Amino acid sequence: ARLLLKEASHQGVGENLGRPMKAPRFSGFRSGMTLGELIGLEVKLPAGAAEIPISGLAADSRAVKPGYLFAALPGVKTDGTRFISDALQRGAVAILAPDRGGLPTASAPIIENRDPRRLLALVAARFFGLQPKTAVAVTSTD
Repeated sequence: ARLLLKEASHQGVGENLGRPMKAPRFSGFRSGMTLGELIGLEVKLPAGAAEIPISGLAADSRAVKPGYLFAALPGVKTDGTRFISDALQRGAVAILAPDRGGLPTASAPIIENRDPRRLLALVAARFFGLQPKTAVAVTSTD
């Protein structure tokens, strides 16, 4: 695919500058990943948990859909571990939480980690793949 670089005039009418440009490669969302592929070697998983398919990631229990990994992160005002049961009811198949004990018993594997924010960042990078080197946005004041 080829894109033509365009420049918008002040009135919003596009003007072709005629400079061809290759479309950037962007891997984007990679469906069909398992918990083991996402977690990698950072954490040892319970037996059988590595094969659990993950369809999405959420740090807000209200955004959880069936097949999601829920990251129960500690916050300034509230603790995400308070919402583990809500995430499970919404279909979470795995939970990422801080390693501090006292977590509720869950029907899905709970992955406890000393730095769950860092692990979530690594998991998200694997799940969503490489991001483009260049991002373009078009804005208007009209």
